[in-house]
Amino acid sequence: MNYPWNPRHVLATASLLLAPVLSAQQTDTSDALDTEDSDVIELSPFTVDTTQDKGYRATNSVTGSRLNTLIKDIPMPIEVITEQFVKDTGSTDLRESLRYSAGIILESQNDAGQGNTFVNEGGVHNNEGATAAKTQTTVKMRGFITDSVLRDGFRRQHATDSANIGRIEVVRGPAALLYGIGNFGGIVNYMPKRPLDEDRHEVSVGTGTHGYRRAAFDTNYSFNGSDKLGFRMTGAVQTGGDYTEIKNADKFFVAPVVVYKPWENTTLTFDLEYGEEDISGTGFQSVRARADVPADQQDRLERAGFLDFAGKDRRTFRWSGPDTRVDAKASNILFKIDQKLAENLYLVAGYNKSFSRFSGLDVGGALQVGVGPESQRGTVNVLALSPDDLAFQGGSLSNVTFQYQWTNYRETTDRDQLRAELTYNFDTLEDSKWLSMNHNILAGYSDEYSDKKRRFIQTLPGTNNYRNPANSSYIRYGTQGDGSPDAGMGLINNTRNEAWNEGLYAVYQGTWLDDRLTIVGGVRRDSNDNSVGTIDAINAANSSQIDRDKQSKNTSQIGVSYQLNRNISIFALEAEGLVPNFDGLQDGNGVPIDATIAKSEEYGVKIDLFNGKLSGTVSAFNIKRTGTPYFYWWSPAPAKGQFDASKPITYLVQGANPEPGNADWSVAQQNAVTEWNAAKTAGAAYQQDGKWYVNASTSAGAAYMDKVYANVAAGQGWPGWYFDIDDPNVNIATMDRAAPDRGTYQAYNSGDDESKGYDFQLLWSPTERFQMLFTYSHLERRTLNVGKFPRHPASEDRWANWFFPDGSWGLSGFPLNEAYSDPTDSSTWQGAGYLGIGSDDDTPEDAAAFWATYKFAEDGVWAGLTFGIGGQYESEREFVSARTDGSGQLQVDANGNPIALYTDPRINIDAMVSYNFDFMERESRVQLNVNNLFDDRDQYGLGFAGGISARLEFGMVF
Repeated sequence: MNYPWNPRHVLATASLLLAPVLSAQQTDTSDALDTEDSDVIELSPFTVDTTQDKGYRATNSVTGSRLNTLIKDIPMPIEVITEQFVKDTGSTDLRESLRYSAGIILESQNDAGQGNTFVNEGGVHNNEGATAAKTQTTVKMRGFITDSVLRDGFRRQHATDSANIGRIEVVRGPAALLYGIGNFGGIVNYMPKRPLDEDRHEVSVGTGTHGYRRAAFDTNYSFNGSDKLGFRMTGAVQTGGDYTEIKNADKFFVAPVVVYKPWENTTLTFDLEYGEEDISGTGFQSVRARADVPADQQDRLERAGFLDFAGKDRRTFRWSGPDTRVDAKASNILFKIDQKLAENLYLVAGYNKSFSRFSGLDVGGALQVGVGPESQRGTVNVLALSPDDLAFQGGSLSNVTFQYQWTNYRETTDRDQLRAELTYNFDTLEDSKWLSMNHNILAGYSDEYSDKKRRFIQTLPGTNNYRNPANSSYIRYGTQGDGSPDAGMGLINNTRNEAWNEGLYAVYQGTWLDDRLTIVGGVRRDSNDNSVGTIDAINAANSSQIDRDKQSKNTSQIGVSYQLNRNISIFALEAEGLVPNFDGLQDGNGVPIDATIAKSEEYGVKIDLFNGKLSGTVSAFNIKRTGTPYFYWWSPAPAKGQFDASKPITYLVQGANPEPGNADWSVAQQNAVTEWNAAKTAGAAYQQDGKWYVNASTSAGAAYMDKVYANVAAGQGWPGWYFDIDDPNVNIATMDRAAPDRGTYQAYNSGDDESKGYDFQLLWSPTERFQMLFTYSHLERRTLNVGKFPRHPASEDRWANWFFPDGSWGLSGFPLNEAYSDPTDSSTWQGAGYLGIGSDDDTPEDAAAFWATYKFAEDGVWAGLTFGIGGQYESEREFVSARTDGSGQLQVDANGNPIALYTDPRINIDAMVSYNFDFMERESRVQLNVNNLFDDRDQYGLGFAGGISARLEFGMVF
């Protein structure tokens, strides 16, 4: 893909270069009219006003409309997390700062069928879902996964240290109008620290449990109070692990920023950031254990329990050992100009270039029966996932080995972002109290290009490593369980994914009716392009280059807020979100699936009572998402063209027929002996190359297949596997299934789902010494449409696996005429059994969080002391759904009823005490934060509570 640089790019870039020149010309004129008024600083409408912020209270935001606006007037839910809040809670990064925002999930285990089970370190054995992404920017909001973490409005996809966080603004719900692609549940936009108007230098050091050590600094130079130049630099070094064995992270971070005002109406910002983080012990703690699952079918392990090691605590033990790791380096450079072009006419333009590099070593595999060296086989005990799991109860497995492979990867992402916005403000009918109106019109342009390259090295195909699973010593890189060297590793492939998105948008923001009515609305057009190239180092024939056609989509947003009085307002909002098909996913007809769109409706109330002592937002919402990619491995994909309609339908039935010694154990087969013998007599059932086949294009062969299917549908059990499509003598419609078999692509179906509920964020500050934040979220997730299958033209093959009477796939336990409205047409699939079986997601239905602090009077006995307490509550979470994430299969009990598993409700309490004092005539502080005060170590789904932990910090200002 060629990066589509066009005249709009040139125009936007030119604005960065020409604005200072225009400003200089204006300044020359203003200098001739030098008066005392020239010292007055006029705040840009693009800069958030923090002059009224105090403690945890923030009055203004720029995230909701890009313009500095009172939060109570913006018709959307916005939560601001202040720097003081981040400091009081002892948060050291962005994720920790969001702990008390109910409805934001920082650790997920089940992510609405989005295929996130295997993508992170540890694969299917990982306790965590999509939020375990190595970028550390993936969270779940209102039931939707989002990696839309922004830094001053620009996309960021690597970890953030709290040393450089000035404030965090959270917008819930879709926000495509201003922020383009990639957000359904909301966005998190943090503002980095900016230079202050006075010299200030602060250092802090900390220590804590799990080897926690930290040192940070924040230094600011005002250059003798200059109003033209400011410099600030923050940084931190930190090391520490968590409650599990081995895992440890070492990180370094530094962020200098220069703000320069060469002329009265021009502000230039040069913002740099660099960080490194090396995490060791990132692999799985234990492995899912089902010996009947082939190593290449990891999705079938989703319902399996974990291996239980004698004498080891599964909560803390990490069998994968100390060699697994993720190392990261990231840099970010921002150049931004804020320019007043004329009276009430302002321009802001910025160019942001970021780079991230991840490299890692990971291990994965599965238990297998009767393979590998006999010395590396053993007997092990397997724990059920939950006492409620009726599909898998665990127990002992014998003669099993752990067959595993190592992977080594290197991934780099270069990202260029350009944004330019122009706003004009004007009034109409100023002399009329009720008819006067203030108008802001904003026109914007954004451009984003990312270039992601990945080099993937793995244990070579056809080779494996083996280890006795009864041996609980750590798995080590380079040495197998018997001490022999690891199987050789080699380059598997190199991939390159280029993505580009261009956005043009216009926003109107106006106040009417004596400033009681606020309207914010606009339209946006996004155009995007994508190219994915793969060089297969093992088989060059599997290399590919997919250049997707350019796509464009329009989205809109309209919000209205009305002040019932100066303290209470109501609002309504309609908004949209957009995620293009950047991965080039195709449906069963070979057509690229459309972009995923989310549309939301929201209504709410905002309060600002008792002179600001009680403020917050309460809102109800409904978000409907369409075009969600779902994968069912057994669904038809006729575009693959593997089935040859000119040849007979031929099934391989070796081991799946009533011939003595084949399927003697199968009732369904033994009750089809008559039909089988008739097929043999007619020549429809025959042997070739030592294997049994059936020609189902003949009447005798079809009668046998019909009889077996009828027996299975009548509850006579498994007949054996009919769908071996790698045999050269086979010719069946199943060869065109969605699974990526025989070098074909993986086909998807598009479905719909929704999140609806309500949430609120309230801040209560009855006195200057006490403040309390309380947040709550109620959410209901459900699937509305599980997708539609394409029509496969081979309707005569009525035994294809999408017609197979299985309880978990195919007919999914339903009669043929209920699974399909027309049993001869695969496109009439009804999704029977897949609707109303749960949320397919682990977002709790109810979640609440609070944080409160009390600061003692400065003239009292306890002067300098501040106490804090906080906590979170979550109702039960659906950590395993009845539909598997990896393949779309139903998970059912012995009676065919779908099974979903839920965690217990969870409560966590944290506490803080800090003491401010003078030391060596310097303002100093000691702060102790204790998390999980009641030392909860219980199991919640796949993982465990971390137990009590503490951090002690000393800081000094000079």
